[in-house]
Amino acid sequence: MLFRGTATIEAVLAVAQSVLAGGFLSGYYIALSVHMTVGFTMVAVAVAQVPVAVFLRRAGGPPGILRESLPLPLILAAQGVLGIFHLLILHIPLGVLMVIGATRLTALAWRTPLPGRAGVDAESVEPEPAGVRS
Repeated sequence: MLFRGTATIEAVLAVAQSVLAGGFLSGYYIALSVHMTVGFTMVAVAVAQVPVAVFLRRAGGPPGILRESLPLPLILAAQGVLGIFHLLILHIPLGVLMVIGATRLTALAWRTPLPGRAGVDAESVEPEPAGVRS
């Protein structure tokens, strides 16, 4: 569940980045500093997501979780460097690819079934009668 949350936050921030970049290009210059702050936030979320992805993979999650989560902090950091040095010829296309990647990772996270609780067999648990508490 935590992976779904971090992936969703990452995707929402990625979409916000494109809106902020468009705002800056439209003349709202404050959007550039917010764009940078959101970029740093994306790196922090991606770093926090890595151990969650490793845990999910070890619990039986698909290999794509690691393949997409592990390089993400480095790619985001490189994206930040490109932006800080105004290498827009690379920064903008990479940003488009990152929005696509973030939304794909979020879709993968929500399609992946949650790992079951250890030691609990769903068929062996008897339902309690309504209104009865132990």
